[in-house]
Amino acid sequence: MEIKFVKQEKNEMVFEITGATHAFCNILKEALTQNPEVTIASYRISHPFVDKITFLIEAKEPKKALKNAISSIRKTNEAFKKIAKDI
Repeated sequence: MEIKFVKQEKNEMVFEITGATHAFCNILKEALTQNPEVTIASYRISHPFVDKITFLIEAKEPKKALKNAISSIRKTNEAFKKIAKDI
């Protein structure tokens, strides 16, 4: 997966992700929307055959919101690994 930041302003961030799917983007979007400081968290895939996803975050501090969302996803992933290991 590759990330290219397209726009970084005070309250808005746009980046492109190459090599990701709806699954990852939905997880990231959900983690972002859990943050009350995030106004908008959305992504767009221009065409199903194009391997580039454009992601938009509008928040008080979009970079901090993205870092917090990634941290939350990691914690959830680790918890799931522990549960799956016991099965």
